[in-house]
Amino acid sequence: MTRDVARSADRTSFGTTGMPGALRNPPMPSGEPSRMLSSTPFQSSSGECRLSERATGTDTMDERTRGSPDGGARIDPEYLRLLLLYYEEEIMGQGYFDALASANADPDQHAKLVLLGQVERHAANMVVALLGAYGLRPRDEAGLLSQGAAGADRHKNLGWVEFIHDMATSYPRFIIEFENLERLAPDADRPALKRLTLHEVLTIDFAERELARDPDSTQPLLSYLHVSPDA
Repeated sequence: MTRDVARSADRTSFGTTGMPGALRNPPMPSGEPSRMLSSTPFQSSSGECRLSERATGTDTMDERTRGSPDGGARIDPEYLRLLLLYYEEEIMGQGYFDALASANADPDQHAKLVLLGQVERHAANMVVALLGAYGLRPRDEAGLLSQGAAGADRHKNLGWVEFIHDMATSYPRFIIEFENLERLAPDADRPALKRLTLHEVLTIDFAERELARDPDSTQPLLSYLHVSPDA
């Protein structure tokens, strides 16, 4: 989400209503995910994230080229890599939004950030069953939450409108990445993955409503929390 335009000198702090401006992120440290599912500053349109086999707790990619849970065709190892990665990034996303909420003293904005964190967790829950079916083991959850929270530090000085504006304009490209995951998946997995993709669509809907000062801007997020992972 790095932008090239210089930020204005009259920055407002996070938790205020500063006008939209350019969002600059410094280069990610070595080893830190450059794409964080959805909705966080760790994402990049390339979807790059070099997780080691040791870090993921899984077998090597070649060893994970295995048959589907129902005994069907063998599964693309890239699909399994991204499935695990995107799950982990949703957990990091929860840590990210929760950390921003903790730093925001405005009651309305705080509540919306907490809700965004809940949506990230619910999105992760959409694919938990798939991880189990393929024997994919995520990294330690506490570590993922902590990693997401660390990523929030760079955005705590943003004005609220700037933060939401970036969400509305930057997040649509992540839908393309989720849809690519759907294309890689076996047919049986796609309903769960569509429910994962839906959270990004509804997060953008929230951001657009928030920019328009819709008093019911959180309705898309609240509706997502009622989507069952088993639907």
